[in-house]
Amino acid sequence: MTRRAVFGMFMIAMASLAVSSSATLVKLGSKFFPSTQILLVRYCLQASVSWYGCYQLGIHPLSQGNARKWVLIRGIVGSFSSFFWYYSIKTLPLADVTVITNMHPLFAAVFGAFMLNEPFGWFERACILLCMIGAVLVTKPSFLDFLQDQHNNIFMDNSMLVLLQQQTIINDDSTSSLRTLGLISAFLGAICSAFAYVSVRKAGPDAHFFNHMLSLALATIFFSLFDFQSFTLPNDGSFHPYAILTAIVFSAFLGQCLLNRGLQLAPAGPGTLMCVNEMFFAFLFGIFIFHGYPDYLSILGSVMIIAVSAGLGWEKWKSGQS
Repeated sequence: MTRRAVFGMFMIAMASLAVSSSATLVKLGSKFFPSTQILLVRYCLQASVSWYGCYQLGIHPLSQGNARKWVLIRGIVGSFSSFFWYYSIKTLPLADVTVITNMHPLFAAVFGAFMLNEPFGWFERACILLCMIGAVLVTKPSFLDFLQDQHNNIFMDNSMLVLLQQQTIINDDSTSSLRTLGLISAFLGAICSAFAYVSVRKAGPDAHFFNHMLSLALATIFFSLFDFQSFTLPNDGSFHPYAILTAIVFSAFLGQCLLNRGLQLAPAGPGTLMCVNEMFFAFLFGIFIFHGYPDYLSILGSVMIIAVSAGLGWEKWKSGQS
C-alpha cells in the first residue's frame, strides 16, 4: 500500500474521531440548545467557508448543467439526514445512534441498484438480511423481552434521563415513546444519508466538494429558519454552553474535511473499514462520558452491523478492481 493511501486511511480515522466527538458534544449541548439551533449555527459557518472556496476556485456555487439538479437534491436530502441524526442523538444512547446511522452503506446499495444500475446479487441481499437482524438486536423491540430482564429492556443513559426529567415525565410510557421516536429518526437519517451519497455519485465529477457542502448548508439553514423548536439563549451567565456549541461547529467541520480528503486518498475498501472507527469511538464516549453500558444484545447487533457494512464496502471495492 502506498504512503498516499496510508495517509488517507489515517485521515479517515481522525475524521471518525472528530465526528464522534461532534456527536458527543451535540448530546451534551442538547441540554442547553434545541437541535435545530445547533444545526443553524454549524451550517452558517459551513456555508461561509464553502462559498468562499467556490469564489477562490472560480466555480459556480451550485455547479452547472445536469450536476446542479443532483447537487440540490443532495443538499435537501442531506439536510433531512442532519435533522434526523441530531434528534436521535438527543434522545438515544450515542452508541445506538452511531450503529444505526452507519447502516447507510446497505441502503446505498439498494439505491445504487435502482439509480446507478449497480449489481445487487445474493451477497448484497444476504448483507441486508444480516444487517436487519443486527438492527433488531440493537433496537430491542418488545418481542425480545424474554432475552433480557425488565431493567435492560429500555436502555437509557444519564443524558436521556436528564432529558426526561426536564420534561417532568418519568414513566415507562414516556421513555418508550421517546426511544421509539429516536429510533425512527435514526433509521430515517441513515436512509437519507444513503440517498445523499448516491446523489453525489449521480452528480459526478462535474460537481466540486464545495458545491455539495454549500448546497447542504443552505438547505439546512433554510429549513432551520422554520423554527420547529424555540430559539434558546442560556441566561445563567456561564460560558460553558457556548463553548460546547463552538466545539460542535469546528469538530463537525473538521470531520467533514478530513473524511472527504481521506476518501480521495485511500482505496474505497480499506477506507470503508476505517470508517468503522466511528462506532468504536461512540461506544467509548458513551461509556466514559454518559455512563451508558451496552448489554450483550446491543454488542452482538453492533458487531453484526459493523461486519456486514465493512464486508459490503470491501466487496464493492474488490469488484471495482476486477
